[in-house]
Parts: sequence; structure tokens; C-alpha cells
Amino acid sequence: TVKSFDEKFIGKVETTNKLLNEIPQTIGVKTGRTAEAGEVLIYEYKNDVKDLLIIVMGSEDRFTDVRALLNWLLTSYSWQ
Repeated sequence: TVKSFDEKFIGKVETTNKLLNEIPQTIGVKTGRTAEAGEVLIYEYKNDVKDLLIIVMGSEDRFTDVRALLNWLLTSYSWQ
């Protein structure tokens, strides 16, 4: 829920980015879909030592694809 400072406007905002509620370090960014690009997700993950940006286009399941890429990155690389 968002409110103006004077509370004359109150509205509800909903996200289409399911990962915001599933992965605690998710910053978010942008979801989308077009006929040409398919499902699109620009995703950011950030913690104390990492700030990762993953871009998926032409996907049939952007959230599954990003989860798989994120898991691969987190298990394949180390940050110091």
C-alpha cells in the first residue's frame, strides 16, 4: 500500500516479480513480455559482497530461468 504524505491518495501496488518474495536478497528491477522478446526479466541480487544482474529474454518461464542462473552463479563462483 502506498500513500501520499497528506493521505489523500491511497493505492495498492502489486508486483509481477515473484522472486521478490521468494529470494530475500532480491532487489527486483523489471519484468515484461512482448511477442518478439517472449518473457523478459531483468533481475538484481545483492548482498554484502555481491551485486549480480541477470537478464533473461525469450524465455518461456523467466522465473525458473533466473533461479537456475542465480543458483549456478552462487555455486560456481566465490567473492572475497
